[in-house]
Amino acid sequence: THPDTFRREVGDVRARMEQHPAYLYLFDLLYVDNYDVTTLPLKERKDLLRQVVRWSQRVRWTEYQPEKGGILWQQACREEAVIETLIACKNGR
Repeated sequence: THPDTFRREVGDVRARMEQHPAYLYLFDLLYVDNYDVTTLPLKERKDLLRQVVRWSQRVRWTEYQPEKGGILWQQACREEAVIETLIACKNGR
C-alpha cells in the first residue's frame, strides 16, 4: 500500500469513528491469562472482570441484576420498553 493511500484510509476510519462511535458493553468473563474461569460463579467472574479491564467511555460495564430476570423480561416485552438487550444465566452460572 502506498503511504498516501494508507494515510487517507486511516483518516477515513477516524472520521467514521467520530461520526459513528462504537461502544463495547462487557458483562462476563470466560478466560483470564489463559485460565478458564467459567466454572466460577457469575459473581466472582464479574468481580474479576471489574479488575482486569481498562474501563473507559467506550468500554462500559453492564449492570448485574440478580434474580430480576422475570421482571426485566416482562419490561422488555412491553411496546414502550427501552431495554434493548437482556442477557440471562441460570443460577448465577
